[in-house]
Amino acid sequence: MLRHRLESDRNRFEYAFDATAIMNSGEGVGPIVERWRQAKAARKHLILAINQYPLYMLRQKLRDALPDESKEIEQQWSARLTEGPGEGSSAGDSLLLVDLSLRNPLSRGFADRMLDKMLADPEVQRHAARGGDPNFALNFRCLANATVQRRLFELYDRLISSGLRTTIRELWILTARLLFDPSATDEAPGSLRALYSERLFALDERFPLSQALRSVADPAEVSHPLVDRSLEDRQGLRADEWLVGDGAPDPLPSPASAGGVASDKYSRRFVALKRRFYFEHSQGARIFDLAPSSDATFHKVLEDSVNGDTDASRLTEAINLCYFPHRFEGIEDKLCLWIGHRLDEQPTKSFVAGEYIPGNRLGIRLPTLRGALKDALHYRPDHLYLVANGPNAGACAPEELRIDAALFRTLSAISQGLPRHLINPGELNRLDTFVDRLGRVEPVRLPEFLVYNAEHVAFSAVKLSADFKRYLRVRRL
Repeated sequence: MLRHRLESDRNRFEYAFDATAIMNSGEGVGPIVERWRQAKAARKHLILAINQYPLYMLRQKLRDALPDESKEIEQQWSARLTEGPGEGSSAGDSLLLVDLSLRNPLSRGFADRMLDKMLADPEVQRHAARGGDPNFALNFRCLANATVQRRLFELYDRLISSGLRTTIRELWILTARLLFDPSATDEAPGSLRALYSERLFALDERFPLSQALRSVADPAEVSHPLVDRSLEDRQGLRADEWLVGDGAPDPLPSPASAGGVASDKYSRRFVALKRRFYFEHSQGARIFDLAPSSDATFHKVLEDSVNGDTDASRLTEAINLCYFPHRFEGIEDKLCLWIGHRLDEQPTKSFVAGEYIPGNRLGIRLPTLRGALKDALHYRPDHLYLVANGPNAGACAPEELRIDAALFRTLSAISQGLPRHLINPGELNRLDTFVDRLGRVEPVRLPEFLVYNAEHVAFSAVKLSADFKRYLRVRRL
């Protein structure tokens, strides 16, 4: 995409280059600065594609070498993911910065090209066609199938949503292992360990990617009663429903007849069959419909946000429960401004809320690349923002809470009863800071004060007079 952009706009961006490619160990980022001077002298714009550490070095160097350009690059760097949908931003007078650290090799447009490159290799194709290694030929045929590829990349999407980033080297090793696995060269044709769907989830302590696949994106770890029953039913696997391979796999023996060592063998076969079902069966994608983990839920929230669903009620309820662990009327529609009270360094013993941000002023925003970069990088967000707006657009800046997979797990646990004192301090500070800032977006007064006494575990709604001098009503909740 980036190369296409350069070709289509060559007159303006004559000095486009890959910054990392022209660096050397002796001069560091010096050659980049010199190329920039040449572009400036020729009055040409410049596209700078650069990785994270070289960009850090360059930012230090530019402060003295090219102060005006340094200011521009700092402005673009600080606004890489701050633009909202459709807002866009000009690239500046002399530079379009492409921060390559925003790439995640797991994203589509990157991982798919890596797999295509391997499958398109003439030697690989000839080896598969010869059929001397039946396992290799089967895995090649399966991995070349569009449905199998799409479902593989959907697993990678789940990893991205969980916050995982990987290296190109690690992903390349995993991709190659789907076809070439030295540990399985002597496996009999059709052996479970030799299947690409088993190799994908084989644990390798050297690689975080291997471990994350098992913990976040393994179909065998998700219970689905209808799917599980069909895998154990001799009549449940129709050959015409399998899209690749050699038709329906052999049915499993009855689990009731398995015992001892046979039971372990049955379990391994069931796990392998369920993974194959996900990749190769026409209904395979439904396995994750009932995925119960917070990571799976967060992935769905990100997917829904991409599709325009901006319902913030789930997050609103969880934040309220962090300070007032008792459901009250409007808990999903009113994000309250909670004020805590404590003595010295003791845990907060009470929380009070007298104001709130109404639900129609709360929304979810996904980070996006600036308009000029949307075609250059395949960026997939691994976090979102809960946004609180003022009553009048433009009257005051919105307040935002960055929510990643870790914070979402915490909010999910709060909704299920996790007490405040067990919340990770770092995540608790993020929530406290966000709630404190809500006073800047013109909150609305609550009809009653909500009061939580943590010492006595008492919840109350207090109605005061308009001048706050008299108690009109106190209700226990």
